[in-house]
Amino acid sequence: MKSLKQYQYLGIFHGTLTIFLGLLGGIGLTFAAIGEVSVWPFFKTSFTIPGELSLWRGAHTGPLMNGILCIVFAISLQLFANKTKYARNIVYAMIFTCWGNNLFYFFRIFSVNRGLAIETEKYGAGGLMDYISYIPAVLAIPVCIYAVLLLAWMAFSEYRNDL
Repeated sequence: MKSLKQYQYLGIFHGTLTIFLGLLGGIGLTFAAIGEVSVWPFFKTSFTIPGELSLWRGAHTGPLMNGILCIVFAISLQLFANKTKYARNIVYAMIFTCWGNNLFYFFRIFSVNRGLAIETEKYGAGGLMDYISYIPAVLAIPVCIYAVLLLAWMAFSEYRNDL
């Protein structure tokens, strides 16, 4: 079994990787906003980035927020030094949430249904990109809720013990 600190390092590591992907999403957002791939004064192309601007905005801000959430959760576990089992569950849940949502944010750019459904009346039948974006994100929802509620329960329990 890993120590509490090792779980914290793991959460921070995955959180920072998720933030890095959000920064890459910001580069995609920039190129999508200006309508070309251009870095003055080095190069300028007529290549346009596929996908809607709003989806690139999500691919930028979503991973940033998920990464920050993962890091904050990992750091907060220091308050619960005697609960390594719960720390493991929270960190693994947050890592799953980060990567599930990363798949959602980036693959939905190229999907039919924006990664929000496999099949809808509005957009039609989904394709492979819809499956890749939708399924991990849907699985991440209860996993993240579990981590949030577990951390809240741990905090409340400690609060009650300190009264």
